Amino acid sequence: MKQIILIRHGALDESLGGRYIGSTEAELSAAGRNQLQAIGRLLNDDARKNVYASPQLRVRQSVEAAGLDTATAREDERLRETSFGLCEMLTYAEIVERFPGITEHWRPGNADFTFPGGENTGAFRARVRSFLDELLGTPGPVSTIFTHGGVVNALLEFLLEIPAAEIWRYAPERGSISIVKRSESGHASLRLLNFRPGLLENGVTPWQS
Repeated sequence: MKQIILIRHGALDESLGGRYIGSTEAELSAAGRNQLQAIGRLLNDDARKNVYASPQLRVRQSVEAAGLDTATAREDERLRETSFGLCEMLTYAEIVERFPGITEHWRPGNADFTFPGGENTGAFRARVRSFLDELLGTPGPVSTIFTHGGVVNALLEFLLEIPAAEIWRYAPERGSISIVKRSESGHASLRLLNFRPGLLENGVTPWQS
């Protein structure tokens, strides 16, 4: 049995709210650091042994905020967020206004879609799949992955065999942790989804957030 812990980086500055942040480098906000500190308090010794991370700044800062040694976390380029190209830093409304007709092709499950000047969706999913295939062949009962929302969604899709067109329903939030357990036979089960421990520590229940 292998336990796969998926952690999305923490919150960014409020000025970036609603904007598409993919390849753009952005720092964690103070709230984001607090979110990852709360997650770090949940991670036992096993969860700290086999750590993988995106090399992007907000993820490296998340690893550090969680109390892990960034020098021992194995950074992997395949865990980067997708590049939104010319759509980086824009809101959805701004993207639709600037690129009329984009919504005809920009939809879940369309592997042929490419963001203007950005990354092809199929290529993004293929690199994440490549990482997962290698990960499943590594020893150890627990693997912890610090990464981005799009990557978490893709990993959940592959592990749980979720139709690509439906994966948007899982929507991992910044500063959240999800856990999948996978048996030696290949059966995977979702044990935790989109949990933000900082909410409970601050007296806020998930349905109030």
